[in-house]
Amino acid sequence: MNIPPSPSTILFGLSILFSACGPGNDEQPVDSAHSTDAATAAPDSAAGPLLELNNGQRWVVSPPMLIPIRRMQQRIAAAVVTDAATELDHAVLADSLFVDIDALVAGCTMEGKAHAELHDWLMPHMQLVQDLEKTTDTVQARKILEELAASSEEFDRYFE
Repeated sequence: MNIPPSPSTILFGLSILFSACGPGNDEQPVDSAHSTDAATAAPDSAAGPLLELNNGQRWVVSPPMLIPIRRMQQRIAAAVVTDAATELDHAVLADSLFVDIDALVAGCTMEGKAHAELHDWLMPHMQLVQDLEKTTDTVQARKILEELAASSEEFDRYFE
């Protein structure tokens, strides 16, 4: 009998994949004086690394990679506006977000500093999805959902 992998198993696999996709030996070190605008770097996410703009501009994400990101943002936004009297099925939402994350990783074509910046945004975002999946407390699930909404807004500040 084949049992599909749980979202936690998928997240673990993605974590391994992302840890393996660091800068290659052929990439040059980043000269921070030329590649980023230090005045635009801001510690948006307390849980994640410092994100930076690309010389004051947002990083360009390839259109196929934007599809699952925008789908995640739509799912999160819809869950945020869900009437407070309606109980959020956070486990179902987390499963849907894991599907989107899997599609994003499978379609990854970015390289260099842009890839590293996207990675720095995505890893804390993935952790929030995992936290959402694991929680059994509705109040905690709402708090995590608000953090996911903030993460979505952070994506839009640094990527296009």
